Amino acid sequence: LEGEYFSGRNRIPNGTIEAGGTVNLLVNQPLWGGKIYLSAQNLLDRTYENPTATATRDIPVNAWGRTITLGYNKTF
Repeated sequence: LEGEYFSGRNRIPNGTIEAGGTVNLLVNQPLWGGKIYLSAQNLLDRTYENPTATATRDIPVNAWGRTITLGYNKTF
């Protein structure tokens, strides 16, 4: 379980970006010599502006909503 916080910005030409945060979750399990994993980014499905993309492009850019990933990786 991970909490991620980002600060607001007020030095962009078209306004300000509010501070915010997300909660992320990652679970993995060894399987067949590798690892299977399940992750959830933005677990609480918060709506917020992506601070880096908004400041760089000078237009509001919303961040992704909840994103679920199931995967497997193996190093050889």
